[in-house]
Amino acid sequence: MLRDFGVWALCAQILGWAGVYRLLLVVGGAVSVMDDRAKIPLQFGELTGDDVGEYCVLRPDADPQVIRRRLFDGHQCLIARSEDGEMVANLWFGSGRIKVDFAGCYIEPRSKCMYLYDEYVAEHYRGLGVAGGLETYRNQYLQEQGIILVVGAVWPGNHISLNRTRKRDYPELGSVSAWKIFGWTHSRLSLRDNGYPPLIQAAYSSKDGSRALPIERLEGAGVKRPA
Repeated sequence: MLRDFGVWALCAQILGWAGVYRLLLVVGGAVSVMDDRAKIPLQFGELTGDDVGEYCVLRPDADPQVIRRRLFDGHQCLIARSEDGEMVANLWFGSGRIKVDFAGCYIEPRSKCMYLYDEYVAEHYRGLGVAGGLETYRNQYLQEQGIILVVGAVWPGNHISLNRTRKRDYPELGSVSAWKIFGWTHSRLSLRDNGYPPLIQAAYSSKDGSRALPIERLEGAGVKRPA
């Protein structure tokens, strides 16, 4: 852990466990062609309003109203089903102003860039390549829509997700963080400056966009826009 993120990241995780400070690493890059295949037969598709009840069986912690609100706001959720039709995995993406619950703020990806979030595989289907198969389908789906860039946020302690982003060649672009003390929240977004337009063009502390967050620029390479 120290080798990968340093002493500060370790301290951030400890404060995160205490509920005082929260840190997410911003990662992203170009939508690439993937050829990851699951070890079991899968059927892929898009979540609709009629599937919300089944989705909540897969994700018992999900609030049906929140899921319907995401769909109403134009967010999309791709799902994977087993050979017998059971919903076994999902992942979300969206554009526009998107709430990052963990950091208590809203971010706005730039044009032709999607924010990836809330990926999940049923516990008894993990280790079977389901996530990779669904991500392959997602990238094909996005490319067909003309989406060329993706960005996401990963908790530093989620080593499985971090290893997967490295495999996908999505570099670390910065971080989004928040201090939360007695109901008071202060969020901060920091992005690396490499001379190219950032994948996140704006951030806000309120949904209506009335309270913009300044974006701190960090030195160092970020991601290059594909030709």
